[in-house]
Amino acid sequence: MSVSELTAALLKELLSDEIDGLSRDYYKRVIEKMRELEEKAELRGEAEFIRNTLRYLYLYRLEKEISYLRRHGELPRVELPEEEMRVLDQVRNIISIISGEEAEEEGEGPEPVPHEPAGETVVPASKPRKGRRDYEGTLVVFLQPHPKILDKGLAIGPFAKGDIAYIPKKFARELEEKGIVEVLGGD
Repeated sequence: MSVSELTAALLKELLSDEIDGLSRDYYKRVIEKMRELEEKAELRGEAEFIRNTLRYLYLYRLEKEISYLRRHGELPRVELPEEEMRVLDQVRNIISIISGEEAEEEGEGPEPVPHEPAGETVVPASKPRKGRRDYEGTLVVFLQPHPKILDKGLAIGPFAKGDIAYIPKKFARELEEKGIVEVLGGD
């Protein structure tokens, strides 16, 4: 698992309202790579970047998956990592209890559709939301805290050091020149 693969997975999630399938052991593989990097003093910064990116990816995906569950009453039919499934199983069980239904055993529910990278059709996670990603943006990591970015109906942030965000390119260039962000992916 490389940093570029992890960054690509996050960018794909940020740019799409669909939930992309990830292998059951996805987080385990990334964490293993992160730990390998942490053992080498000269690569600890890269390990910290992976930690922040993975944390953001995990939380963002859970947000999309729970939203999908709320709207459709079922989990998306894509392969999901074990760590996400554990949380989603708990959410479904609590919903079942609240609804007066019998709680399911962990891991029950619809069978995931195996993830096929080429030509895959994924069930949409949500309908496009107005005012969201209606701009040409780029992925950045914040090198220091920064307040909200406000511009023509857009309000994103505030940001802490290490946060990863998809922001308009014009702001990314300005903030990069000031040393506040680092643009990811060579944009």
